[in-house]
Amino acid sequence: MHLRAFPAWLALAREKRAEFSAQKLEPIFDMYPTVKVRWYDVEAFSTKASDIAVF
Repeated sequence: MHLRAFPAWLALAREKRAEFSAQKLEPIFDMYPTVKVRWYDVEAFSTKASDIAVF
């Protein structure tokens, strides 16, 4: 899944983004133990997406 983050999200420190993921996203993913998620940061590349999530 290609993700396009708002500049406000990208302006957050990685620690703050990780904190959000731990508090908000991980509990949701934990409800579906067969779903595995990997995040790839693609900001270094020229693309419309800022991140990629692989499920």
